[in-house]
Amino acid sequence: MMINNNDMTKILDAKATEFSDIVEQDLEEILTELISNNYKRHNVDFETIIKNDTMRICNEINKLVTAVTASPKNKKKMTDYKKFLPEIVRLIKFTANLKSINNAIVLIKFNIGKLYGYPTFKKQAYIPNFTLAVSSFFKENIDIFFLNGEKDINAKNRTNIKLKKIMYLGHKILNEFMQNTVYENKDDINVANPENQVMYYSNIISLLELISINSLEFTTI
Repeated sequence: MMINNNDMTKILDAKATEFSDIVEQDLEEILTELISNNYKRHNVDFETIIKNDTMRICNEINKLVTAVTASPKNKKKMTDYKKFLPEIVRLIKFTANLKSINNAIVLIKFNIGKLYGYPTFKKQAYIPNFTLAVSSFFKENIDIFFLNGEKDINAKNRTNIKLKKIMYLGHKILNEFMQNTVYENKDDINVANPENQVMYYSNIISLLELISINSLEFTTI
């Protein structure tokens, strides 16, 4: 049965909402672990990831996209197609950014799994403010997307400034990690290979920065 473009848009919108809810919940769980310094053992099974709900939704969206890209032949359907195409493309790009964020979350879980069992690292004290900022930025931009907001240039500038502050704080944490390992107070990391612990934390910070960048993309579509 053929689905008209109006129905196609509604289906894609519903799938995008379902996808964003799953990603947001997963992100918040990971950020809570980082803020509370209470890590779980994440056994990242890539075979399981491929079969999870997120991938199911991605596959459903891909099938819808394939149907959308089959351009109509007659003039009336082409006019209708052009009318709905911008919103359909907007939803496709949104879900692509969500998929990138989901992949980053999986990699964060992998790095947290590597950190399990390490003693507390003093520089972790800087992480809660950073993770809270990332969480707030993600939620804010999700809301902007679904409300079709952020058209005003001043609002866009304010959003860009927030991202710059997140990136600045992330870089500051990374620099202090490295200084702590290489130059200062190596006793703060009481393990045989402190560089490994710093590497895992650095990976997590970089992935959270990537999530923030993808979150900004919600409002530039």
